[in-house]
Amino acid sequence: MDHTTCFSILLLLTASAPAVAVGEIPAKFRTPYTAKDYPDADVLALEDIRVYTLHPDGRVDRHVGRVEKVLTYHGMDEIGDPHVPFDSARQTIRVIRSLTWTPEGEEKKTQDNGFNVMTPFALAKAPDYTEIHQLVITHVGLDIGAVVQTDYVVSDEVPWRTHLEGVEVLQDDESALLRRIIVEVPAGTTLLYHVANGEARLEISHTGDLDVYTWTLENVGVARKALAEPEAMVFLPTLLFTTAPDWKTWSNTLADRLDTALEDPDGNVARLADRLLEGRSDTLARVEALHGFVVDAVLTASWPLTDFDYAMRPAARTLESSHGHTLDKAVLLTALLRDAGYTADITIVDPNPLEDPALRALPCLARLTQPLVRVDADGETLWLDPTAKLETRSQRDFAGWEGLPVVAGTDALHLLEPPDVPNRLTIRLDATLDADNGIQGDGEIILLGHYAPFFEVRGDKTKLESFTKGLVSSVVATVDRVEASVVALDPFQVRLRVSFSAETPSPAPRVVTVETGIPSGSLLETSPFMHLASRTLPLILPATGEEMVTVTWTLPKGKVPRFIPAPVATEGEPGRAARTWRLEDGKITMTSETIVRRRVVAPPDYPAFKAMHDLLAADSSRTVIF
Repeated sequence: MDHTTCFSILLLLTASAPAVAVGEIPAKFRTPYTAKDYPDADVLALEDIRVYTLHPDGRVDRHVGRVEKVLTYHGMDEIGDPHVPFDSARQTIRVIRSLTWTPEGEEKKTQDNGFNVMTPFALAKAPDYTEIHQLVITHVGLDIGAVVQTDYVVSDEVPWRTHLEGVEVLQDDESALLRRIIVEVPAGTTLLYHVANGEARLEISHTGDLDVYTWTLENVGVARKALAEPEAMVFLPTLLFTTAPDWKTWSNTLADRLDTALEDPDGNVARLADRLLEGRSDTLARVEALHGFVVDAVLTASWPLTDFDYAMRPAARTLESSHGHTLDKAVLLTALLRDAGYTADITIVDPNPLEDPALRALPCLARLTQPLVRVDADGETLWLDPTAKLETRSQRDFAGWEGLPVVAGTDALHLLEPPDVPNRLTIRLDATLDADNGIQGDGEIILLGHYAPFFEVRGDKTKLESFTKGLVSSVVATVDRVEASVVALDPFQVRLRVSFSAETPSPAPRVVTVETGIPSGSLLETSPFMHLASRTLPLILPATGEEMVTVTWTLPKGKVPRFIPAPVATEGEPGRAARTWRLEDGKITMTSETIVRRRVVAPPDYPAFKAMHDLLAADSSRTVIF
C-alpha cells in the first residue's frame, strides 16, 4: 500500500474521533509510583480495559483502553508505538484517544502523522492476505514518569466470525493496578468461559439488550516472560470464552470447510502429486516428498489463525500463490496425500500440556494453534507439521498433545497418544587409555521413544555419524573420531554400535583429566534458562524419561588415578540423578543415572530439577585425575 492511500485512511479514522479537551492528567491517573515501587516492571498499567461486544447479526467490536505509566527507558520502547492489527476488508479502526501526559503535566496529543497503516512483515509477501493491516500509533512526549493513554475500537463492518471467542492473558510484562475484561453478548446468548491458572472477580449484569460479563483483577504482578520459554506462557492466568455450544459444532464447521478447500476442479494439485512421486516406491519416501514440498516451496504466513477465523483457502489457490498460513499449508498437504492414495486428515492441536478438565471441555477453538496432518502410510501412522520436515519435528515431539480432528461429528478433543515404548536413553562405552593418554573405544547406544532420532538420521550416513559423534563426545569430552553402524532403526527405536578414538595430546601432558558430561539430548539440557536459581512459571519438558550412561576406562599399566569423585545423588519431585565411580582390576567405571518423572516442573519443584542438572554438570563429580 502506498503512502498516499495510508494517509487518506488515517484522515478518515481520526476525523471520526470525538474532540478531546486539553487539560492536565485526570486525578485517578496521578500516582507517585516509580521503578523503585515496581522493580520487576518497565511499565505500570494504571488501567487496562478490553471490551468485546457481540452484535445480534454476528458483528463484533473490540474496544481497548489503556493508561500506562513509563517506569524505565525500556518501557518507553515497549509502549511508544503500539501496532494494532485489523482486517481492512472487513473491519474499521477508530482511535478515540491517543495522548501523553509528560512528567511535567503537559498534554501531548498524537498528531495525524503519528498514525500510519502498514502491512505486517509476516504477511507482506502473501498476496491473499495483504488486506490485513496494522495501525501503528506513535506516541510523543515520552519520558520516565510520563503517562500514556491509548483508546481505540476495532469494529466488524460485516458479520464474518463463526463464533465469538477470546483468549485473554491476564498477566504480562506490565504490572497493573486495574485490569478488566468485559464481554457483552445479546441477551439470552450462552457464553461459556473459564479462567485458567488463576482467579478473577466475575460480575454478570444486564444492560439494555445485552448480557454483560465483567472480569476484574487488581494489583496484578509482572510475568517475567524474558526468563521463561515461550511455551511456559500457557501457565499464565488466562481467560478463555466462546459462544460455540460444543466441540461438535466446531468440527462440523471445519469439516465442511475442508471438503470445499480440497476441491481441485482443474487437477493442478493431483498433477503435482504425480510429478513429486514419480520414480518413488518407498512409502516413507513418497510421504516425505509431498511433505517436503509443502514445507519448502510454500512460504508460511506466520499469523494467528484466529484472525482468519480458521478459514481454509482452496488447496489449489495455496499452491498457485506459494504462500499460506499454517492451516492453508495443512490443507494443501492433505490434498496431496489423498491424491497419492493415502488416508490423511487434519487435527488442530494445543501443544501445551494442560491438565485442566474444564479447558478440555470448553469448546474454544482459539486456544488450538497448531495444525498437524495425520496420514496412514501402509499401516504406520505419521504426524506431519506442515511447516517443518520430519527430521526437525516428528511424532516423538507431539506425544501428549491434544487437539480437535477436522472430522465431522467429533465431539471432544483427542489426545495424541505417546508410542507404546518407554522413553529411554542408554549409553554403554568401553574405552582404553594408552600410555600416552590416547583413547580407543567402542560401545552401544540405545535410544527409545522420545530419544529415538529416526527421522533425523534415516538413510544419511553423514547425519548418523554427526549425531553419534555429538552424543559420544558429550559423554567422553576428548573424543575426536566416531564411527557408527546401525543395529536397529525404527521410528521409536534406534540401536547403534559405535567405535571412537581420541588422538594423543601433543605434547603429552603430565596430568590428565577424564571428564564425562550430561549426554546430548538429555532432558536436563532442554532449557536455556538453567542458570536461574528459581522460576515463576513452570518448566515444560518435551517428555519424561530415563537416561543411563556407563563408561568404563581400561588404564595402562602404571597409571593410577589420584582422585576419584565420591558418589553423588539428588532426588526430588521431578526425579532423580546420581553418579557413581568404581575402581576395580585396573578399570574405572562411571555410571550416571537420570530419571525424570514430570513433564511439567512446577516453580516450587524447579530447584530440585536444577539440582539434578547441576550435580551431573559439576566438575567435582565428573573428573578423574591421573
